[in-house]
Amino acid sequence: QPIAFRINSGELPPMGLQEHWRRVYLDVSTPPAGSSVKDPAFVAKLSRWLTVEQPITLAVNGDDEKAGFPMMQQLFSFTAQAIYSVGRDGTPALTAQARPQDGEIFGEFPPRGE
Repeated sequence: QPIAFRINSGELPPMGLQEHWRRVYLDVSTPPAGSSVKDPAFVAKLSRWLTVEQPITLAVNGDDEKAGFPMMQQLFSFTAQAIYSVGRDGTPALTAQARPQDGEIFGEFPPRGE
């Protein structure tokens, strides 16, 4: 299958994304010029996007482990994702998606036996 991608320079993806199970979409977003992904204002804007769009998982890489992962703490405080993954130098965090139609679920009870 083809892979769709988009690069958003200085902005987040648009609101109202349509989900397509088992289709690969890569959406790369960067903060505005002169800002950083660690900027609390950018993290707040990202938190609002995550709260509206509600992706199942969130992976964060590049946070400051020695400072107690401040970016991850802010995201955790203002969003309600089912799965959070935190990467470290040399071991990046990745995300995973579930197929509820096949009994794959995150943060819930497993399907009962028939």
